[in-house]
Amino acid sequence: MVQINNKQFLLVSIIWFLIFYLILWVLSGACTSLFVAPSEEATLCLTNASISWLSTLPVIGLFFPITPWVSLFYWFSPLFGFIAGYYTIKWWNNNFSTKEASGFAFPILMILILIIGFTVNLAWFYGEYVSINNSRNPNVNAVLYFCFDQDVSVCNNTITKLNTELQQQAIANNSQKITQYLGVNFWSELKSNILLTFIFGTLGAWVLLFVKRLFEDKE
Repeated sequence: MVQINNKQFLLVSIIWFLIFYLILWVLSGACTSLFVAPSEEATLCLTNASISWLSTLPVIGLFFPITPWVSLFYWFSPLFGFIAGYYTIKWWNNNFSTKEASGFAFPILMILILIIGFTVNLAWFYGEYVSINNSRNPNVNAVLYFCFDQDVSVCNNTITKLNTELQQQAIANNSQKITQYLGVNFWSELKSNILLTFIFGTLGAWVLLFVKRLFEDKE
């Protein structure tokens, strides 16, 4: 019967993280610099063009390809996510004397909580912008409009159409105040945020502990 001690598991964990990190790096465009200007992405991000078709796929395109790692925040986010996910799962299993955190339901719950937190933060950030804009321009009532379409152009067209209709209504009613929507493309914001790579990092930790659980159950 094969047993894995702590040192062996640590080695396996490091190897798995490096493999997982490499996959994320390739899917992010494989940038060869820690800091990349937008004008240099085509040159410094080696796989950026070859993986762009992934963004057109249904569902998968909501998350892939990951935004190019253009700063240190992107490079370290998967590591922090991996460490946070690993110790959160370990703490949950040890604290509640269970293995449910390394099962299928826990990562779904964890991702859901992170995305809800991101949505609240997004609403707060743009809400502050709307509030400032309304205080400076009393003739315009800016309102947030969250668009969840995968295609950015579709969201932009929708916002433009709605704002045009509101302008026409205000003119027809001789209104002194015009309501205008400020569009927030949810998936575009998520894909450009380091939270996405953080989430993938937590998933990498879960996969490691899930496989470990299967191995232990088999033994």
